[in-house]
Amino acid sequence: MTDIPSSGRDDKQFKQIDNVLDYQNQDLARTHGFTKTEGEISISSEEFERQHQQLMEQGYLILNRIVDNDQVAKVRAEAEVHLGHLGRNSFEGERAQRIYGVPEKMRAADCFVEHPLVLAHLDRVMQPSYLLSQAQVINIQDQSPAQPLHTDDNFYRVSRPRPA
Repeated sequence: MTDIPSSGRDDKQFKQIDNVLDYQNQDLARTHGFTKTEGEISISSEEFERQHQQLMEQGYLILNRIVDNDQVAKVRAEAEVHLGHLGRNSFEGERAQRIYGVPEKMRAADCFVEHPLVLAHLDRVMQPSYLLSQAQVINIQDQSPAQPLHTDDNFYRVSRPRPA
C-alpha cells in the first residue's frame, strides 16, 4: 500500500477543464436541486417578466421591501456587531463599513438569500446548482464620496467582450 495521496484525477467523475470557456454550459458542481422555483413568488408573471427584462438589460435589479420591517431590524441589529472599522482604501470607501461573508456571519440575512423572488431570478439566469459565493453588507456613512463606476469581475484575465 502506498501513502501517495490521490490527485483526484483518478476519480471517474473527474472532468479536465483546460480553459474558462470549458466552464460554460457545464454543471461541474453536480446538481443538488434544492433551489425554489418561480411558482412560489408572490408577484404576477407579468411583473416577474418586467423585472427579469430589467435585470437582463441593465445588469441589476432593486427589489423593494421584500421582507418586513421587523426582519430588517433584526438584520441591522445583527450587522452592528460586525460593523467596526471603516474601509481600507478609497475604492472600498474610507467612510464605508463592510461585512464580507454575510451568510457565514449573519443568520438574520438569510431571508434575502433564500427569498423566493430572489431565487426565481437566480434560477432563470444561473445554471443548476449555482452556489452563492459572495454576499456583503455595505454601510455607507454620511459624506462618503461615490465609488468609481466599475464592474466586479475585472480581476478575471479573460479579455472583453466575453460572456458575463
